Amino acid sequence: VPYFQILTFAGMLSPFIFIFQELFIAKENSKFFLGIEVAKGVLLILLIVLLFPHGITALAVSWIIYMVISLIISVMLTGKLIRYTLFHLIKDIGPYLLLAIISSAVSFLLTMKIGNNVVFIILNLVITGTSYILLCKLFKLEMLKEIEYWFEKRKKEKK
Repeated sequence: VPYFQILTFAGMLSPFIFIFQELFIAKENSKFFLGIEVAKGVLLILLIVLLFPHGITALAVSWIIYMVISLIISVMLTGKLIRYTLFHLIKDIGPYLLLAIISSAVSFLLTMKIGNNVVFIILNLVITGTSYILLCKLFKLEMLKEIEYWFEKRKKEKK
């Protein structure tokens, strides 16, 4: 389980890196995309060579390092391409991250004394998901509006 906990952090960053890669492709700037992929490949090989002798946990940590550096490189190049900086990224994801932390904390506090692992996981999923969606709705965050619009559109298409 500790490995998955470590890798979860890296997994949180991967959608952002993917979006930036899609931006480079959409802007038809293969130079940025190729440069990032080469740099990331070299970085990953270096991290594996350096941390492999230290075991699986070190390799999991190397994946986090790799993802963080990949994100920083992507943000820097995106700043040059469309003037979207790290400040903009933090400003955009900050509210969602804060609500996710609050939802997780509420869920943890409500379920920390549950002994059955299956019940614990199911309740955490329900409480975290419900509280997150309710908080997004309460604060009128745009992501929720887009999701609602997408569902409405799908519903109309089925009729």
